[in-house]
Amino acid sequence: MSYGSKIVLFIILMICVAYDLSRCVKPAGAETATYYHDFFHGKRSASGERFSQYKMTAAHNALPLGTIVEVSRGGRKIRVKITDRSGMGRRHIDLSKAAFKKLAPLSRGAIKVEVKVIKYPVKKK
Repeated sequence: MSYGSKIVLFIILMICVAYDLSRCVKPAGAETATYYHDFFHGKRSASGERFSQYKMTAAHNALPLGTIVEVSRGGRKIRVKITDRSGMGRRHIDLSKAAFKKLAPLSRGAIKVEVKVIKYPVKKK
């Protein structure tokens, strides 16, 4: 590798670090979505609300409870509220069945989606 190529590579690396290296490695918001098992219907979620398969809600490990996110897949978009924590390692967001059905048939089981934060919860003083 020539000296000039090394300088160009170094500059590109510095730009990636300056603009968040993770954005250079994978698309922002790319996640795997699954849906809740029926066992959790009616149980209390981490937010204290009772989980319902019929509401537009989701579980996420990193986002604050109460966050509203837009989940999109192939031109279809839905908005859900983060009301619970996900226990899945590779599966990043767990949707209610009602939410999942708007993006894909339940028979798919897991789908790739884009997740975009619409509104963070208001912090109480």
